[in-house]
Amino acid sequence: MKIGLTVYDDLEKSSGGYLYDRKLVDHLRNSGDRVEIIEISQKDPRLQNIEHNFSEELKKSIEDKELDILIEDELCFLSLFRLNKKLNPNIEIISVIHHLSHLAERESQKEEMYKYFEQKYLETVDGFIFNSEASRKAIKNLVGDGSGVVANPGKDHFKQPESIKKDFSSNELNAVFIGNFCPHKCVDVIIRAIDGIEDVQLTLIGDRYWNQRYGKKIDEMVSSLKIEDKVDIMGRIKREKLLEELRKADVLLLPSLYEGFGISIIEALGYGTPVIATNRGGPPEIIDDGVQGFLVTPCDEEALKNQLKKLRDQPSTLQEMSDRAIERFRKLPTWDKSMEEARKFLCSISG
Repeated sequence: MKIGLTVYDDLEKSSGGYLYDRKLVDHLRNSGDRVEIIEISQKDPRLQNIEHNFSEELKKSIEDKELDILIEDELCFLSLFRLNKKLNPNIEIISVIHHLSHLAERESQKEEMYKYFEQKYLETVDGFIFNSEASRKAIKNLVGDGSGVVANPGKDHFKQPESIKKDFSSNELNAVFIGNFCPHKCVDVIIRAIDGIEDVQLTLIGDRYWNQRYGKKIDEMVSSLKIEDKVDIMGRIKREKLLEELRKADVLLLPSLYEGFGISIIEALGYGTPVIATNRGGPPEIIDDGVQGFLVTPCDEEALKNQLKKLRDQPSTLQEMSDRAIERFRKLPTWDKSMEEARKFLCSISG
Protein backbone atom coordinates (compact mmCIF):
# COMPACT_ATOMS: atom_id res chain seq x y z
CA MET A 1 0.00 0.00 0.00
CA LYS A 2 1.05 3.60 -0.62
CA ILE A 3 0.28 5.46 2.58
CA GLY A 4 0.76 9.02 3.79
CA LEU A 5 0.76 10.23 7.40
CA THR A 6 0.13 13.85 8.36
CA VAL A 7 1.56 15.09 11.66
CA TYR A 8 2.44 18.44 13.12
CA ASP A 9 6.12 19.40 12.88
CA ASP A 10 8.29 16.36 13.56
CA LEU A 11 7.33 12.70 14.03
CA GLU A 12 10.06 12.42 16.67
CA LYS A 13 8.34 14.78 19.12
CA SER A 14 7.92 13.45 22.66
CA SER A 15 4.37 12.54 23.56
CA GLY A 16 2.33 9.37 23.72
CA GLY A 17 0.54 10.30 20.51
CA TYR A 18 3.75 10.72 18.53
CA LEU A 19 5.09 7.43 19.94
CA TYR A 20 1.91 5.74 18.70
CA ASP A 21 2.31 7.29 15.25
CA ARG A 22 5.95 6.17 15.05
CA LYS A 23 5.07 2.60 16.00
CA LEU A 24 2.33 2.54 13.36
CA VAL A 25 4.71 3.81 10.68
CA ASP A 26 7.41 1.31 11.67
CA HIS A 27 4.98 -1.60 11.50
CA LEU A 28 3.60 -0.57 8.13
CA ARG A 29 7.07 -0.16 6.65
CA ASN A 30 8.24 -3.48 8.11
CA SER A 31 5.19 -5.07 6.47
CA GLY A 32 6.29 -3.79 3.06
CA ASP A 33 4.11 -0.73 2.75
CA ARG A 34 5.44 2.58 1.48
CA VAL A 35 4.81 5.33 4.03
CA GLU A 36 5.41 9.01 3.33
CA ILE A 37 5.45 11.44 6.27
CA ILE A 38 3.74 14.78 5.57
CA GLU A 39 4.87 17.25 8.22
CA ILE A 40 2.66 20.30 8.74
CA SER A 41 4.31 23.26 10.43
CA GLN A 42 2.27 23.93 13.55
CA LYS A 43 1.38 27.57 14.13
CA ASP A 44 1.00 29.52 17.35
CA PRO A 45 -1.57 30.74 18.33
CA ARG A 46 -3.30 27.47 17.57
CA LEU A 47 -6.17 28.92 15.53
CA GLN A 48 -3.70 30.12 12.90
CA ASN A 49 -3.46 26.48 11.77
CA ILE A 50 -6.77 27.03 9.98
CA GLU A 51 -4.70 28.77 7.28
CA HIS A 52 -3.38 25.36 6.16
CA ASN A 53 -6.82 24.54 4.73
CA PHE A 54 -6.21 27.12 2.00
CA SER A 55 -2.68 25.97 1.14
CA GLU A 56 -2.44 24.76 -2.45
CA GLU A 57 1.14 23.73 -1.68
CA LEU A 58 0.00 21.34 1.08
CA LYS A 59 -2.77 19.95 -1.12
CA LYS A 60 -0.32 19.36 -3.98
CA SER A 61 2.28 17.76 -1.69
CA ILE A 62 -0.35 15.20 -0.62
CA GLU A 63 -1.79 14.46 -4.06
CA ASP A 64 1.59 14.24 -5.79
CA LYS A 65 2.43 11.22 -3.65
CA GLU A 66 -0.33 9.20 -5.40
CA LEU A 67 -1.50 7.63 -2.15
CA ASP A 68 -3.95 4.81 -1.60
CA ILE A 69 -4.57 5.93 1.98
CA LEU A 70 -3.91 9.14 3.86
CA ILE A 71 -3.62 8.62 7.60
CA GLU A 72 -4.10 11.80 9.61
CA ASP A 73 -3.22 12.40 13.23
CA GLU A 74 -6.51 13.82 14.52
CA LEU A 75 -4.62 16.49 16.45
CA CYS A 76 -4.13 18.21 13.07
CA PHE A 77 -7.90 18.76 12.72
CA LEU A 78 -7.66 22.57 12.52
CA SER A 79 -5.39 22.26 9.48
CA LEU A 80 -7.46 19.68 7.61
CA PHE A 81 -11.20 20.12 8.19
CA ARG A 82 -11.64 21.99 4.87
CA LEU A 83 -8.59 20.76 2.97
CA ASN A 84 -9.81 17.15 3.11
CA LYS A 85 -12.84 18.08 1.02
CA LYS A 86 -10.60 19.33 -1.78
CA LEU A 87 -8.35 16.26 -1.96
CA ASN A 88 -8.61 13.64 -4.70
CA PRO A 89 -11.70 11.58 -3.72
CA ASN A 90 -9.84 8.37 -4.61
CA ILE A 91 -7.65 8.84 -1.52
CA GLU A 92 -9.13 7.07 1.52
CA ILE A 93 -8.69 9.27 4.60
CA ILE A 94 -8.22 7.54 7.96
CA SER A 95 -7.92 9.49 11.20
CA VAL A 96 -5.86 8.24 14.15
CA ILE A 97 -7.70 9.19 17.34
CA HIS A 98 -5.47 9.74 20.36
CA HIS A 99 -7.81 12.08 22.20
CA LEU A 100 -10.24 14.83 21.29
CA SER A 101 -9.10 18.38 22.04
CA HIS A 102 -12.52 19.64 23.08
CA LEU A 103 -12.76 16.95 25.76
CA ALA A 104 -9.41 18.05 27.17
CA GLU A 105 -10.22 21.76 27.37
CA ARG A 106 -10.77 23.44 30.75
CA GLU A 107 -12.18 26.68 29.31
CA SER A 108 -15.82 26.30 28.20
CA GLN A 109 -15.50 28.79 25.34
CA LYS A 110 -12.52 26.96 23.85
CA GLU A 111 -14.24 23.62 24.43
CA GLU A 112 -17.19 24.65 22.26
CA MET A 113 -14.93 26.13 19.59
CA TYR A 114 -12.74 23.01 19.30
CA LYS A 115 -15.82 20.79 19.36
CA TYR A 116 -17.19 22.66 16.34
CA PHE A 117 -13.97 22.31 14.31
CA GLU A 118 -13.34 18.71 15.36
CA GLN A 119 -16.84 17.73 14.29
CA LYS A 120 -16.33 19.44 10.91
CA TYR A 121 -13.04 17.61 10.48
CA LEU A 122 -14.31 14.17 11.53
CA GLU A 123 -17.13 14.38 9.01
CA THR A 124 -14.52 14.48 6.19
CA VAL A 125 -12.79 11.17 6.95
CA ASP A 126 -13.58 7.61 5.82
CA GLY A 127 -12.64 5.64 8.91
CA PHE A 128 -10.76 5.65 12.20
CA ILE A 129 -7.96 4.00 14.12
CA PHE A 130 -8.81 4.36 17.81
CA ASN A 131 -6.33 4.02 20.65
CA SER A 132 -9.10 2.93 23.04
CA GLU A 133 -12.76 2.02 23.27
CA ALA A 134 -13.25 5.35 25.02
CA SER A 135 -11.97 7.14 21.91
CA ARG A 136 -14.37 5.15 19.74
CA LYS A 137 -17.26 6.09 22.00
CA ALA A 138 -16.27 9.77 21.98
CA ILE A 139 -16.22 9.84 18.17
CA LYS A 140 -19.54 8.04 17.91
CA ASN A 141 -21.10 10.53 20.32
CA LEU A 142 -19.80 13.42 18.24
CA VAL A 143 -20.47 12.31 14.66
CA GLY A 144 -22.51 9.11 15.02
CA ASP A 145 -19.83 7.00 13.32
CA GLY A 146 -17.51 4.58 15.08
CA SER A 147 -16.37 2.65 12.01
CA GLY A 148 -12.77 1.57 12.29
CA VAL A 149 -10.56 -0.46 14.59
CA VAL A 150 -9.41 -0.17 18.20
CA ALA A 151 -5.65 -0.71 18.40
CA ASN A 152 -4.42 -0.10 21.94
CA PRO A 153 -0.89 1.19 22.53
CA GLY A 154 1.61 -1.62 23.13
CA LYS A 155 3.79 -2.34 26.12
CA ASP A 156 7.16 -3.24 24.60
CA HIS A 157 8.67 0.14 23.74
CA PHE A 158 10.69 -0.34 26.92
CA LYS A 159 12.00 -3.44 28.64
CA GLN A 160 10.33 -4.50 31.84
CA PRO A 161 12.88 -5.37 34.54
CA GLU A 162 13.27 -9.10 35.14
CA SER A 163 12.76 -8.61 38.85
CA ILE A 164 10.82 -5.79 40.45
CA LYS A 165 11.05 -5.39 44.17
CA LYS A 166 9.67 -2.15 45.52
CA ASP A 167 10.17 -1.05 49.11
CA PHE A 168 7.11 0.65 50.56
CA SER A 169 8.36 0.66 54.15
CA SER A 170 9.26 4.37 54.15
CA ASN A 171 6.94 6.79 55.93
CA GLU A 172 7.29 9.10 52.92
CA LEU A 173 5.25 8.66 49.72
CA ASN A 174 7.06 9.42 46.48
CA ALA A 175 4.64 10.48 43.72
CA VAL A 176 5.53 11.14 40.08
CA PHE A 177 3.77 12.85 37.19
CA ILE A 178 4.82 12.06 33.60
CA GLY A 179 3.51 14.13 30.69
CA ASN A 180 3.76 17.45 28.93
CA PHE A 181 2.75 20.40 31.09
CA CYS A 182 -0.68 21.23 29.63
CA PRO A 183 -3.76 22.59 31.43
CA HIS A 184 -5.76 19.41 30.79
CA LYS A 185 -3.12 17.37 32.62
CA CYS A 186 -4.08 19.27 35.81
CA VAL A 187 -0.51 19.65 37.10
CA ASP A 188 -1.71 22.67 39.10
CA VAL A 189 -4.28 20.45 40.83
CA ILE A 190 -1.57 17.92 41.68
CA ILE A 191 0.59 20.64 43.24
CA ARG A 192 -2.25 22.00 45.37
CA ALA A 193 -3.08 18.48 46.56
CA ILE A 194 0.55 17.76 47.46
CA ASP A 195 0.83 21.08 49.31
CA GLY A 196 -1.84 19.96 51.76
CA ILE A 197 -0.26 16.61 52.72
CA GLU A 198 2.73 15.87 54.91
CA ASP A 199 5.31 13.25 53.98
CA VAL A 200 4.52 13.28 50.26
CA GLN A 201 7.17 14.19 47.68
CA LEU A 202 6.40 14.98 44.03
CA THR A 203 8.54 14.64 40.90
CA LEU A 204 7.30 16.29 37.69
CA ILE A 205 8.67 14.86 34.43
CA GLY A 206 7.88 16.17 30.94
CA ASP A 207 8.15 19.19 28.69
CA ARG A 208 7.46 21.99 31.17
CA TYR A 209 7.10 24.57 28.37
CA TRP A 210 4.94 22.56 25.94
CA ASN A 211 2.46 25.29 26.87
CA GLN A 212 4.61 28.33 27.74
CA ARG A 213 1.96 30.13 29.75
CA TYR A 214 0.97 27.08 31.75
CA GLY A 215 4.56 26.03 32.37
CA LYS A 216 5.30 29.44 33.84
CA LYS A 217 2.20 29.15 36.01
CA ILE A 218 3.47 25.87 37.47
CA ASP A 219 6.87 27.40 38.28
CA GLU A 220 5.17 30.33 40.00
CA MET A 221 2.82 28.07 41.98
CA VAL A 222 5.66 26.04 43.46
CA SER A 223 7.50 29.22 44.38
CA SER A 224 4.50 31.06 45.87
CA LEU A 225 3.48 28.03 47.96
CA LYS A 226 7.09 27.71 49.14
CA ILE A 227 7.16 23.97 48.48
CA GLU A 228 10.38 23.73 46.51
CA ASP A 229 11.51 21.10 49.02
CA LYS A 230 8.47 18.94 48.19
CA VAL A 231 8.40 19.33 44.41
CA ASP A 232 11.19 18.40 42.00
CA ILE A 233 10.53 19.78 38.50
CA MET A 234 12.81 17.66 36.32
CA GLY A 235 11.37 18.70 32.95
CA ARG A 236 12.30 16.57 29.93
CA ILE A 237 14.77 13.80 30.69
CA LYS A 238 16.23 10.85 28.80
CA ARG A 239 14.15 7.67 28.74
CA GLU A 240 16.67 5.73 30.85
CA LYS A 241 16.37 8.34 33.60
CA LEU A 242 12.57 8.43 33.28
CA LEU A 243 12.34 4.67 33.78
CA GLU A 244 14.64 4.93 36.77
CA GLU A 245 12.31 7.51 38.31
CA LEU A 246 9.37 5.15 37.73
CA ARG A 247 11.28 2.40 39.46
CA LYS A 248 11.77 4.65 42.52
CA ALA A 249 8.24 6.08 42.55
CA ASP A 250 5.49 4.79 44.83
CA VAL A 251 2.63 6.10 42.69
CA LEU A 252 2.01 7.73 39.29
CA LEU A 253 -0.43 10.66 39.20
CA LEU A 254 -2.55 11.34 36.11
CA PRO A 255 -5.79 13.05 37.27
CA SER A 256 -6.31 14.70 33.85
CA LEU A 257 -9.47 16.30 32.60
CA TYR A 258 -9.43 13.62 29.89
CA GLU A 259 -7.03 10.93 28.67
CA GLY A 260 -7.58 9.08 25.40
CA PHE A 261 -5.51 6.21 26.82
CA GLY A 262 -2.42 7.05 28.88
CA ILE A 263 0.85 5.44 27.76
CA SER A 264 2.58 6.55 30.97
CA ILE A 265 0.13 4.26 32.80
CA ILE A 266 1.47 1.28 30.85
CA GLU A 267 5.04 2.27 31.77
CA ALA A 268 4.10 2.62 35.44
CA LEU A 269 2.43 -0.81 35.52
CA GLY A 270 5.56 -2.34 34.00
CA TYR A 271 7.53 -1.10 36.99
CA GLY A 272 4.97 -2.20 39.55
CA THR A 273 3.98 1.40 40.26
CA PRO A 274 0.32 1.92 41.26
CA VAL A 275 -1.56 4.69 39.49
CA ILE A 276 -4.05 7.38 40.49
CA ALA A 277 -5.68 8.36 37.20
CA THR A 278 -8.71 10.14 35.84
CA ASN A 279 -11.89 8.11 35.46
CA ARG A 280 -12.66 9.91 32.18
CA GLY A 281 -11.47 8.39 28.91
CA GLY A 282 -9.12 5.44 28.47
CA PRO A 283 -7.61 4.85 31.96
CA PRO A 284 -10.58 2.74 33.19
CA GLU A 285 -9.71 0.28 30.39
CA ILE A 286 -6.29 -0.28 32.01
CA ILE A 287 -6.84 0.40 35.71
CA ASP A 288 -9.43 -1.32 37.90
CA ASP A 289 -10.39 1.11 40.66
CA GLY A 290 -8.91 -0.09 43.95
CA VAL A 291 -6.87 -2.87 42.30
CA GLN A 292 -3.85 -1.45 40.41
CA GLY A 293 -4.53 2.03 41.76
CA PHE A 294 -7.43 4.45 41.99
CA LEU A 295 -9.64 6.24 39.49
CA VAL A 296 -10.66 9.77 40.48
CA THR A 297 -12.90 12.53 39.19
CA PRO A 298 -10.94 14.67 36.69
CA CYS A 299 -8.91 17.51 38.21
CA ASP A 300 -10.45 16.82 41.64
CA GLU A 301 -8.03 18.11 44.27
CA GLU A 302 -9.85 16.62 47.27
CA ALA A 303 -10.26 13.19 45.67
CA LEU A 304 -6.58 13.12 44.76
CA LYS A 305 -5.56 14.25 48.22
CA ASN A 306 -7.69 11.57 49.91
CA GLN A 307 -6.24 8.74 47.85
CA LEU A 308 -2.68 9.97 48.39
CA LYS A 309 -3.25 10.00 52.15
CA LYS A 310 -4.66 6.48 51.99
CA LEU A 311 -1.59 5.19 50.15
CA ARG A 312 0.78 7.07 52.45
CA ASP A 313 -0.84 5.51 55.52
CA GLN A 314 -1.34 2.00 54.09
CA PRO A 315 1.93 0.57 52.73
CA SER A 316 0.33 -2.88 52.57
CA THR A 317 -2.23 -1.50 50.09
CA LEU A 318 0.59 -0.07 48.00
CA GLN A 319 2.30 -3.47 47.94
CA GLU A 320 -0.87 -5.27 46.88
CA MET A 321 -1.52 -2.72 44.13
CA SER A 322 2.08 -3.02 42.95
CA ASP A 323 1.72 -6.79 42.58
CA ARG A 324 -1.57 -6.38 40.69
CA ALA A 325 0.02 -3.72 38.45
CA ILE A 326 2.68 -6.18 37.29
CA GLU A 327 0.03 -8.82 36.60
CA ARG A 328 -1.99 -6.33 34.55
CA PHE A 329 1.07 -5.26 32.54
CA ARG A 330 1.79 -8.84 31.50
CA LYS A 331 -1.65 -9.11 29.90
CA LEU A 332 -1.28 -6.00 27.74
CA PRO A 333 -0.67 -6.37 23.98
CA THR A 334 2.62 -5.78 22.20
CA TRP A 335 2.96 -2.98 19.64
CA ASP A 336 3.22 -5.46 16.77
CA LYS A 337 -0.01 -7.17 17.77
CA SER A 338 -1.90 -3.88 18.05
CA MET A 339 -0.45 -2.28 14.94
CA GLU A 340 -1.20 -5.42 12.91
CA GLU A 341 -4.86 -4.94 13.81
CA ALA A 342 -4.59 -1.40 12.48
CA ARG A 343 -2.92 -2.63 9.28
CA LYS A 344 -5.62 -5.26 8.68
CA PHE A 345 -8.17 -2.47 8.81
CA LEU A 346 -6.16 -0.38 6.36
CA CYS A 347 -5.91 -3.35 3.99
CA SER A 348 -9.67 -3.78 4.11
CA ILE A 349 -10.09 -0.10 3.25
CA SER A 350 -7.64 -0.14 0.33
CA GLY A 351 -9.00 -3.38 -1.08
